[in-house]
Amino acid sequence: MRRIVASGRPTLVAMGCRPPACGTARRLWAERMDLAKANPQPALASTGDCLAVPGRAYLVYAPQGGRLTVDLSASKAKLATEWFDPKTATAQPGQPVGGGGGCEFEAPFQGDAVLFLRAID
Repeated sequence: MRRIVASGRPTLVAMGCRPPACGTARRLWAERMDLAKANPQPALASTGDCLAVPGRAYLVYAPQGGRLTVDLSASKAKLATEWFDPKTATAQPGQPVGGGGGCEFEAPFQGDAVLFLRAID
């Protein structure tokens, strides 16, 4: 069952985060993504769990890791990618990708994974 905060937005716990990893994750994304402008966008990710400012930033939860697809058609920019492991609270960069359409990704580790994409200015 997905936990939702009063605003209707998924919580970090619902995205697989467990303390103390949640504090690390919150700091990582709050510094690089305008969370006040982000909204749930389930149609943009094959996992159905996507928080996005379309065209600028995407935060996608993959509950079992593996392969996922993200619709980046709203972004004409190149996007930096980063994978976050909520169990270990570690992040690792991925290869930049181009926007303008769908893009397939594969988590670089087993289990829950969070993919963060942001436009490179």
